[in-house]
Amino acid sequence: MAEKIERVAMQKNELEAMTATGPLAGRSPRAVKRLVNVYRFVRGLHRGKSLDLFLKGGDADNELPRFHGVLFWLALDSGMPGAQVQRMRAGVSQMSEQHCTVSDLTAFGTVPASNVHGAVPADARERLQAFWKEVPAESRDECVAAFDALEKALPGTAGFAVLKNTLEETMRFSFAGLRSVQDS
Repeated sequence: MAEKIERVAMQKNELEAMTATGPLAGRSPRAVKRLVNVYRFVRGLHRGKSLDLFLKGGDADNELPRFHGVLFWLALDSGMPGAQVQRMRAGVSQMSEQHCTVSDLTAFGTVPASNVHGAVPADARERLQAFWKEVPAESRDECVAAFDALEKALPGTAGFAVLKNTLEETMRFSFAGLRSVQDS
């Protein structure tokens, strides 16, 4: 029984990452509670070596911890309108793991689209531009800060690969498809 309690008790680095994603999840106290509960559920699915890889990554340079990506997608799902979440998912799905980084996602919120890294495909550019266009002006700086924190946690192309892989892992826990109908 003690092992189960230990698995869902979050570590300091998880709490810090959750705080950093707050601007994405913070639509309401209920949204934040949903983020915490779903994250604890997803985390509880990992045991032993799987839990170690989830929290700490692997020995190889490109094996970064996956919990940052899971928190990002769950925060986005909890705090953003469903259609906006779908745009980000579609944009990330179309981007190359070999050439893109998390900072490419942030760039659409901070610089003119014409100045964004050339490795981002045109379809992905359109979706990411639409995502950032819908971020309210008063929330933009906080959202950019959340993306910047994600870039620090998941640097380079290896970080983008984690983000892309955790997209699939979190899709089954998503409410975005349901909310996109409600949001329209």
